[in-house]
Amino acid sequence: VAANAAADTDGLVVWDAPASGKGWLRRQRALATITIGADRVVDGVESLIGFDVESDEAAALSDLAFAPRTGPTVALVRPGARPPKPLGGVDVTEVAGSAELLDGTSIHARIPGAAVDTVVAWLDGWAPESAVPLRTPVLDEVLDVDGRVSERIVHLGDRGLFGIETVSSAQHHDAPVVVLHSGGAEHRVGATDYQVELARALARDGARVVRVDRRATGESTGVHEDERSFLFAQEWVEDQSAVVAALATPSDRLVLVGMCAGAWVAGRAVEEAPRLVVEISPNDYRRVPAEPGSYADGVRAIDAPSPARMWVRERYNRFVPKAVRDRIARRDRMGGVVGHVRPLVEHGTDVVVIVAPEDAALFDRLGGQKAVRRWPGDDRRGSVSVVRVEDGDHSLFSPAMREAVVAEVRSRVAATFPVHT
Repeated sequence: VAANAAADTDGLVVWDAPASGKGWLRRQRALATITIGADRVVDGVESLIGFDVESDEAAALSDLAFAPRTGPTVALVRPGARPPKPLGGVDVTEVAGSAELLDGTSIHARIPGAAVDTVVAWLDGWAPESAVPLRTPVLDEVLDVDGRVSERIVHLGDRGLFGIETVSSAQHHDAPVVVLHSGGAEHRVGATDYQVELARALARDGARVVRVDRRATGESTGVHEDERSFLFAQEWVEDQSAVVAALATPSDRLVLVGMCAGAWVAGRAVEEAPRLVVEISPNDYRRVPAEPGSYADGVRAIDAPSPARMWVRERYNRFVPKAVRDRIARRDRMGGVVGHVRPLVEHGTDVVVIVAPEDAALFDRLGGQKAVRRWPGDDRRGSVSVVRVEDGDHSLFSPAMREAVVAEVRSRVAATFPVHT
């Protein structure tokens, strides 16, 4: 895309470039088929990993190709790799760290500072002396999505956490406020833009919706090479409290919706006592927060173990009974589902859990059915209910899962606040 947009007089940096758009799209389709399954094309819209494309968009991506460059161009490649041949005789620089940045999930990703410094140094050397530093614009306009819904940027709490507020022109002054948390280390858009779709649908239904970037995600904080992930850490719980306090919404009109790690954050809102909490794809029920970065470190150690760790793992799996291994694996989840939801339901919060098969199995194993039976809902306490999406997936890459999530959240909000929808 960058090479097609650049004129010959423009400076161009390509980093870990694919050979062609066709080859890139072929790999994306293969990965999506493995991850999502055969049902990833619905009504002509094709779901890849994290975004959808229509047939004309797929054709445009497939047609992208490199052409020989005469202008200043540098290609950053992995050690031992080469840039795309059609670019011609460009400057080639080998950089380490591309795999650590690009080949895993957002939880695994590590920023290769040396590679970034290489790009910055090259651009500084190429840029004309007359160039002026770019000042970040202040974006305070209101975006009219359609005739009923509009959006604006908001900054919330003492740290100025970045968020997008979505409202309707016909909104009641006493409308419910819905806060959306994305999963993992992802920003406010969510997998395949589902949070954007959900926010605008809820606004049309009559709710005020805010989707936020927690610290170390999206636009809320700067980016650093050695930054630590706050997955399942107290910092994200504090961010949620700051957002809710800044919105100044009475608890009986507050809804928290979170996916994966965002679901865990929503489930920690005991002091806020929201009227409704919807947890999408929860896969951790710990009551004690993790230390910053520890969860990501543990995932990396499992996915890319050292030889010594592999030796220990092999013998551990061979000699330790599975029941014991399962119990050890659950020890940091501090009481399972019952302990996770009890503080909420005892404050009168209704908790809805939406799960695909893999997360449903964990929910059941950690006492989810017991929680559903214990708190079916009464006048004094909240309730716990579970919605199972049999053809869904944890990450919401599949269209079936996203459709089910959007429909379920909308129906639960409408049922809880019927006057305003």
